[in-house]
Amino acid sequence: QALVNQAPSYARCMVQLYQQLQTTFGSDGSSSNWHCNFNPRHLTSWVQGLLRYDLAQVDTLEAFAAEGLATFGGCLPDESTIKHFEDMLLSVMRSALGYRGGLPTHLFSSLGASPEVQLSTAAAGQPMSLSRYSTEGLNGIMANILKNFNREVSDTQLLMVPQALQRVVALDRCLSVPAGAVLLCGPAGSGRRSLLQLVAHAHGLKWWSPRISKTFDAAAFRAELKDILRAAGIEGTPLLLFLEERHLGADPGVLELLNSLLSAGELPGLFGADELSKELAALDSKRDKDTLYQGPPNSYAYFLACLCRHLRIAISLDPSSESFKLRLDQNPALLNRCSMLWWQGWSNGSLQAIAQDRLQGVFTDMNCSDADKSELLASLLKLHGSAAIQLGAAPRKFMAAADVYAAVIQKKRGQLLQQQQFLKSGLDKLAEAAGTVDELSRQAEAQRSLLATKQEEADTAMTHIQSSMEAAADRRREVEQLRQQLGETEATMQVQRGEVEAQLAEVQPLIDAARAAVGGIKADNINEVRSLRMAPDVIRDVLEGVLLLMGQEDTSWAAMKAFLGKRSVKEDTINYDAHRILTTPGLRNKLDKLMASKGASFEKEVAYRASQACGPMAVWVVANKSYSEVLKQIAPLENQLSQLKQGLAESQDRLSQCQSELAQLDEQVNRLKSGFQLRIREAEALKLELARAEGTLKAASDLLTKLSGERDRWSKQLAGLDSQLSQLPKAALLAAAFLTYLPAHPEDVRSKVMSDWSSHLNLPGFGPIALLGSESGQLTWQSQGLPSDTLSAQNALAILHTVQTPLVIDPSYQ
Repeated sequence: QALVNQAPSYARCMVQLYQQLQTTFGSDGSSSNWHCNFNPRHLTSWVQGLLRYDLAQVDTLEAFAAEGLATFGGCLPDESTIKHFEDMLLSVMRSALGYRGGLPTHLFSSLGASPEVQLSTAAAGQPMSLSRYSTEGLNGIMANILKNFNREVSDTQLLMVPQALQRVVALDRCLSVPAGAVLLCGPAGSGRRSLLQLVAHAHGLKWWSPRISKTFDAAAFRAELKDILRAAGIEGTPLLLFLEERHLGADPGVLELLNSLLSAGELPGLFGADELSKELAALDSKRDKDTLYQGPPNSYAYFLACLCRHLRIAISLDPSSESFKLRLDQNPALLNRCSMLWWQGWSNGSLQAIAQDRLQGVFTDMNCSDADKSELLASLLKLHGSAAIQLGAAPRKFMAAADVYAAVIQKKRGQLLQQQQFLKSGLDKLAEAAGTVDELSRQAEAQRSLLATKQEEADTAMTHIQSSMEAAADRRREVEQLRQQLGETEATMQVQRGEVEAQLAEVQPLIDAARAAVGGIKADNINEVRSLRMAPDVIRDVLEGVLLLMGQEDTSWAAMKAFLGKRSVKEDTINYDAHRILTTPGLRNKLDKLMASKGASFEKEVAYRASQACGPMAVWVVANKSYSEVLKQIAPLENQLSQLKQGLAESQDRLSQCQSELAQLDEQVNRLKSGFQLRIREAEALKLELARAEGTLKAASDLLTKLSGERDRWSKQLAGLDSQLSQLPKAALLAAAFLTYLPAHPEDVRSKVMSDWSSHLNLPGFGPIALLGSESGQLTWQSQGLPSDTLSAQNALAILHTVQTPLVIDPSYQ
């Protein structure tokens, strides 16, 4: 609706741009833009093209600009001219439509349509709708199309660089309309045939290109056209008729027939009257069933409608051909009925991306850094640019040069690496031999050292045997002495133990009775004492004595009650050791004072009358005091007894130690004797091994000395191979350029161009024969009749190493 509302503004904009194009690029027959024959038909195409956009989903101005670029930009010859046209389009849209944006950044194509939509649109004889895609989105669609093409048609090395994607979009726009025809103008290698095949496959068009033979002429093409028109018009087969330079060179009548087909939509007189009637008879029933057909009710008109639906035509011409302008002048339908797409090779960015894709395996094998890749690709582009300027090389040569480079460097690198590996293996063997000699020397020296060590160990073992036997004799004497001493000490200790036990026997019943009495105290008796607010003096005196023995300084009534409240009071009292009275400083004096001043309180009858709990405790205090006095009297005897026990234990420990040492010494003597015999045998065996090792070492050293000359020669050759490998990437690049661009040129041109290229790559004096040939190979060629001159050798290399069939100049006619 926006387009309808502003139709006058859009129309003025279109006419204004058309007039500027006529003024700027109008053809007068002599300018370089003579093929830019813009006429009102282009305006009509622009308007009709806008109908293919869904303007409800796409901005009108974006669709307007995109269709204008597609309508007029396809035939512009170079990037500067296209840039000028783009500036003109933006300027006119800004002045006439108030447009403030830039050129469209999205792509418009029908390639994303489903097969069902393609079939229904083709059956209706309508152009395919164009949808809006980002570059990434359309790349994803093309990846699937290319995958299917490689699987179903032929494996191709097509790489969808941005420039290729734009060309695919242009081809899709031309082939997705009824009776679509396209004129592709460009040099070899610009992607005309390969991209056209890809788009035709995407649209389900059968590829039809006449086979070339010696007898191919207008008559042969006329016979082919019968099959083509029968397939498209009668059988309803969607197909693309493709012709290129090789189809047009032999007979100009071929192009005249094609011109007639483009002009009339069919070829009058191609079928005889009877033949035509027979062919058209099959269309009667089809026409009646075709609800989409709206033409005249006769089979011939329906035949023409079917041709319009199913037949697409593509012509590929090289603008550098001398007959290019003449062909267009003599066959105006090529300009008037075809959409012209002028492809002048590839940009440097596209070429670099293509080369990088083709050489990725080479870069990976060589482990190239990013800087090395960039340098090699830049050099390849530089050489191609030089060949294009000096030799007129087409873009196809660039792809061939990249493929030749991959083949040359992989083959040559493999040869050099094989030679390098061979030399390294030889040097490794020599190094291994030298290492073996060194190892033998070390082993011989180690055996000498080991022999001396074994002899020294044998002498040392003999000395150890003697000293161990002497030490064993000493230990035996000491054991006998200790046994005698232990017997005397045990007898003395038995006498003194009897004396101590006799003195303790008098007082031990007292202490046992006191402990039993304490153990018999009842808890009620203790609780009775604790319940007293103030204890009687007897109870206080007895409990004070108990607390003193327990080592408690606090003898207040509260402390006494707390002591009686302990759950372990009887156990602590019963288990009391009377030795504490003697070992605790001041305790005996305090106890003596208490007993002297309060002795009556500790009498058994008095204490029992005061409390049933206090009575046993009083007896216990008195018994422990008496027991401590006895302990004091026998303390010297106990000390002597303790010392005797300690001495006895020490003597027993020393006896055990001496016995253990004696057993160890006996075992050591036996072990040393065995070791001595073993070392004597080892020393004798080492003497024999050392003699054999010295003989082997002498033979190996003599052999290594003889091979020292080979090692030096191989090392020099290996250094030379390392130098060749470092220069190989550039040298292979020069060789690939020579094999691709120069075989068709005479010797003087080859020499001059190779000199320029060698200087550019800093490889002065480079020659392809030195890199790719060999002396034995050249001798073989000469034995087979090839002349021995440089030109003939270069031609042989071109035939053997190039990936394309080379054109070779051989002035000797051999």
